[in-house]
Amino acid sequence: MAATTKPKAIGYIRTAYDDGSDARVLRQIAVIENFCLREGIELVTTWRDMCVSGMVPFKERKGGRLVLNTLGTGLYVVVADLTRLGRSLEIIEWARIEIMHVGGDVIIAGD
Repeated sequence: MAATTKPKAIGYIRTAYDDGSDARVLRQIAVIENFCLREGIELVTTWRDMCVSGMVPFKERKGGRLVLNTLGTGLYVVVADLTRLGRSLEIIEWARIEIMHVGGDVIIAGD
């Protein structure tokens, strides 16, 4: 019987501002890690954009560029919730298109 390989993913975290607390970041990390563990997905790495507005296009963010440069065919980008990709439907849809263009797809880990 052939061994099956786990799906692989990159986590992506974004915060809009620094309020001096790591609570928002830690919550996003926990949601992503727990989701991947529960679903049997190997979390390869996690990239972050700190103090970056959700109105900034994904490919113009440092972490967004790292995600796009790291992704390969069959990899997923896991986010805690849809607003981590952007704060408008246009920004979110362009982020998804950019991710799919390099062979990946998006998974929303939150409830």
